[in-house]
Amino acid sequence: MRLLQVLVRPAIGLMARLTFAQKMMLIAAVFALTIASSLFTMNQQINEAIAFARQELQGVEYLEPITPLLQHLQQHRGAAAGYLGGDRASAQVMKQKQQAIEEDIRKVDEVDRRYGETFKVSQQWKQWKLAWQQL
Repeated sequence: MRLLQVLVRPAIGLMARLTFAQKMMLIAAVFALTIASSLFTMNQQINEAIAFARQELQGVEYLEPITPLLQHLQQHRGAAAGYLGGDRASAQVMKQKQQAIEEDIRKVDEVDRRYGETFKVSQQWKQWKLAWQQL
């Protein structure tokens, strides 16, 4: 209790010297600073959330052409297994899927040029393409 009195004494002395209008202005200034600080913090948090959402949208845009690529790769693998198992008709399906995969690769290249360095995946993508070309 004694410590609180020591801490509050300068404020009490200040308030005793001020007129009523000055006291109201001081109280209003304290509230205004508190509100301004809260608004500043809230604004920063909103801007961080917006930046994060933008990155998420860019990530979705990057992943968009990868889904069909994965589907075509799986279909190509199935056709290759059929071909190796003796089904000669699978050769035509393999060629169609190879063309679809090449088109998918071009689409992924396009988004990789825009966002690959941002997401730090360009090197892995280049390695994957090289591995695919060597098949």
